Amino acid sequence: MAEKVYIIFVAVFALFTFYCVNAITVEEAKELAKIFSEPCRVKYRISNELIEEVNKGNFPDDRSLKCYANCMLEMTQTVSRGRINYRMSLTQIDLLLPEEMKESAKKTLDACRGSMKGIKDYCEASYNYVQCMYKVNRKYFYFP
Repeated sequence: MAEKVYIIFVAVFALFTFYCVNAITVEEAKELAKIFSEPCRVKYRISNELIEEVNKGNFPDDRSLKCYANCMLEMTQTVSRGRINYRMSLTQIDLLLPEEMKESAKKTLDACRGSMKGIKDYCEASYNYVQCMYKVNRKYFYFP
């Protein structure tokens, strides 16, 4: 648990530092997302090929990939126990995303707000949310 809190602190601090110095770019946001996702990637042994499939809009029916999605969303506190943390998501959008992504990210959040509803399995629910984000906002969709 302490390791998870430390990783979250370091990632948020890094993002906050970039944001305060100057607004981060889309590419910088992607790089930070990759770094942030690494503990979940290792835990669920997710290959680059699986990640690329998701980024292409193909969503393999792979249990580890679904749980990887849940791990990342929970680590960023975007999701908690199979539910979207709407307030935290809005805060992160405002504080951490590049300016050009903010409006579409908020629209995506609103459009996908109910995508986890009624799904009891947290991994399934998170994967459903990821799929919704892709469908709603392909332009800025990125799965690290």
